[in-house]
Amino acid sequence: MLHHCQVISLDDIYLEDISHIIHPGTAARNLADTAQPNRLIQKWDLPQNYSQFVSRRQIFHWQRPWAAYRDTLNDIKFGKLVLLRKNMSGYDMSGVLTASGDLRNDLPSLLQARLKYVISRQLRRPAYYAPTAAEWKTKQEEQPEQRAQATKKKEKIGITIILGVFFDGTGNNAVNTANMLDACTAKHYNLANSEAEGIIGKCAKDDFGFSGVGATSYTGYYTNVYWLNKLYVNQLILGNREAQYSIYIDGIGTEAGKSDSFIGQGLGISDAGVVAKTDKAISLIPHKLRHALTVVKDELSAYDVVIKKIQFDIFGFSRGAAATRHFANRVQSEDAAIISAIQTGTGGTTFEGSPAGKNRFIGIFDTVAAIGTPTNGLNPHNADTGDVNIILRPGVAEKVFHITAANECRFNFALNSVKPAWPELALPGVHSDIGGGYYPVVKENLFLTRPETSTVPLNYPDEQTRSYHKAKDQLPIMNSYPSIAPVLRNSEISVETWYDDRMPSNHYGELQKRSFAALTLRNRVVKNDWSKITLRVMVDAAKEAGVAFEKQTDSDIPDDLIPLCNKAIAMGKTVRSGGHPEDFNDKEVDIIAKNYIHTSDNWNSVMIDNNGSIQGGASPSETIGFVNRPDEKWRRTVYNMDGKKR
Repeated sequence: MLHHCQVISLDDIYLEDISHIIHPGTAARNLADTAQPNRLIQKWDLPQNYSQFVSRRQIFHWQRPWAAYRDTLNDIKFGKLVLLRKNMSGYDMSGVLTASGDLRNDLPSLLQARLKYVISRQLRRPAYYAPTAAEWKTKQEEQPEQRAQATKKKEKIGITIILGVFFDGTGNNAVNTANMLDACTAKHYNLANSEAEGIIGKCAKDDFGFSGVGATSYTGYYTNVYWLNKLYVNQLILGNREAQYSIYIDGIGTEAGKSDSFIGQGLGISDAGVVAKTDKAISLIPHKLRHALTVVKDELSAYDVVIKKIQFDIFGFSRGAAATRHFANRVQSEDAAIISAIQTGTGGTTFEGSPAGKNRFIGIFDTVAAIGTPTNGLNPHNADTGDVNIILRPGVAEKVFHITAANECRFNFALNSVKPAWPELALPGVHSDIGGGYYPVVKENLFLTRPETSTVPLNYPDEQTRSYHKAKDQLPIMNSYPSIAPVLRNSEISVETWYDDRMPSNHYGELQKRSFAALTLRNRVVKNDWSKITLRVMVDAAKEAGVAFEKQTDSDIPDDLIPLCNKAIAMGKTVRSGGHPEDFNDKEVDIIAKNYIHTSDNWNSVMIDNNGSIQGGASPSETIGFVNRPDEKWRRTVYNMDGKKR
């Protein structure tokens, strides 16, 4: 039974422990069930001390408690933690020694190195001196004075605590995505092919009971906000006397484990709106500060820790970028709620900085505030952002960097620019090519023009209708629009027709039909690798500002994008230094567009019946029927920070 075992850290292993060690592979198999999502853990069935190690991880996984067990299990696998049997010794097939008493050669490298060191030095656990009763009494009497002297002698050390706050995009929620992926993986679905979106939609309905707008965050993939949060260093950086810790905030219109909010996603308001998400971030500050101070004081126990300042690194995408800007303004204006949160989190520790902290870095992807308010008629396509303050005035942060989507042009996705006050770089791609959120591979079947109808006799050729010629005439016009032209010239575009013969006869007694026509994009396979490039551009900007991230490799970037990645990073550097970068040329844009730029701007997906024929497609309402429709002439509306069209 596992509760007859105990867990110790690698550094606590000594010679007398070796014969009691359970092989990491065996230990990991015995503990595998603890890392299953939503599994009820009975702590008394766990090895002694195991819960203590899990609790150290839980601070990073407060929304996914099972992940703390997963990380602890990984520490067992890699030998960072060791499982010991009690009252057992000698050779065992599941131990770390061979029958001849030598170390097995299949041990994790960390454990192997520690055991070799212990054996070579014959290190035994230190024996501590136990004082007599009289000595103990004398020691206790002396302790208050000794403690006072020790306190006086402690040298002060000043540190900076930096909280990274990560606001995910509208309809994006890393917890819901993770739970969905776990559910699909458990059913052995293959999510690496272009049919992944359909599979995910089925899982959302079957396993979670969510569909349509309510399932948005369950059917989307991880965004760059999630990856930045994952890469963000969460630890004391002693050389800089800084401690970095992160706070992840789920996207606008979403909440972990719940159905997504139509109002939150559509208008950016209410309990899951932009302002509410900044309130949530503030509510988590005390907990994160207490954790940071616990770690810092443990690491610097020989010193009297003083907080010199508190800083924020704030990242966001889409409406999460609007939340980032609003949160930054709350910090700059010394919002009372932030001051109170910091006071609560730092209680008992000297804090010498600004009461609400300061913003070090603001990194945002394609800000789309799109706030619907009573004063703007609940129309998000305007510059009125209601209570959301997205104006970034001088001094709001040490550094600000904004990456925008050069190919995005949806009517409902007007851009809230930060130019000319702050560096802003437009890169090829649509909204989620820049901020992330697409599955690794998807297949697009879309209407590129609004399906038009003509009522004609049943035997009238569809290719001769007014609606057909109107659709056909749109293609050369669209080829002149920079936002959609790269996709058009690298894809097969068709004029398709279909009809509905459920019509009454005309006044001549002839049978009639509704003949439909539209430009379509069919079976186009697109990958999400371009968002990995924009992630690296943002990481580079943040590092310039002093933000610490885990090291990245380029192993997940396709070969054809590596030189373009380097160019994009260089473009970012040029913009941040006040220069004008060399844009991607047509050949480079075509490389990106062919396989990596999605077609977010469209007139809905093509729906087919059981016979493979197109059905429906037309709608009397442009506003309600086509939420992803392009703006006029496929040109995006852009507002500056004063609300003026650019």
